[in-house]
Amino acid sequence: MVTHGAVVVVLLACAAHADQVYDKTQKANRLYEQGKYEQALELYNETLIENPDEKRLFANKGSALYKLGKYEEAARCFEKAQSLENPNELAAVHYNKGNALFMEGKKLAVNGGQNATAKFESAAQAFIKALDKNPADEDTKWNLEVTNAIIEQLRQQEQKKSNQNDQPPPEPSEYAKKIKAQADEAVEKKAYSDAFNIMNNLLDKDQTAYAYIQYIQHLRDVVEIYN
Repeated sequence: MVTHGAVVVVLLACAAHADQVYDKTQKANRLYEQGKYEQALELYNETLIENPDEKRLFANKGSALYKLGKYEEAARCFEKAQSLENPNELAAVHYNKGNALFMEGKKLAVNGGQNATAKFESAAQAFIKALDKNPADEDTKWNLEVTNAIIEQLRQQEQKKSNQNDQPPPEPSEYAKKIKAQADEAVEKKAYSDAFNIMNNLLDKDQTAYAYIQYIQHLRDVVEIYN
């Protein structure tokens, strides 16, 4: 988590120009505060059907979606609330959007890293916009610092990976070839776990075994499937 709290719980109240809409919004806000996010989300959706131009409702809906772990949808809702004129409300919306994008980036990084850096970069931009409206907010400053540190780390990892890909794989030693043949025999017997252990142990003993890294990764995937 980037901050002490997930989102700034603004729960922006809508203007009371329509009693029914106002009452529903207040009820949804109370449900949110009680931790009943699914029910709150349902009411926010109903109210948006009746009042689709109320940007504060999108902010509230985004907060509920965030609490439900639906970060990508939450970010889209916060984006729709970015036309709010009140600086404090707008700062909160940008802050929340940044947190949603951060969590989406974290999820992508855990699942393989593809597009994770771009998500974190978008999160950083959202935090910068929040600070533009509320320069003194310490949580936003901290989130931006953490996000930038992660971006730098991911870029270094990507550069390291790129450099490794530019290098030709090592030529396996005769010993590595001999052990690989033993792993192949285990595979023929469908003893995939044994084959993986053979190759994994080989990596610790002979660096040239990295020539077989794709084979080892494939064995690991097979073992995970069968287990």
